[in-house]
Amino acid sequence: MTTTPETDRLLALAHNLGIDDASFARVLAEVMTKAETDPEWGRPHEVIAEMRARLLALATGPDPRRS
Repeated sequence: MTTTPETDRLLALAHNLGIDDASFARVLAEVMTKAETDPEWGRPHEVIAEMRARLLALATGPDPRRS
């Protein structure tokens, strides 16, 4: 994974939300694939906003361990 200041900030956010590195990498790969395949989507601010939204959803979604 390429490290950029924004990637580092998103990873720090993920860790603060209790998201592990593997889950972060999966979300990042999904978002980057979307950015690469959709010519109408993928500007940096869109990617960052999508990452933040997905990380927050992952952190606040139902915990399967509590089922």
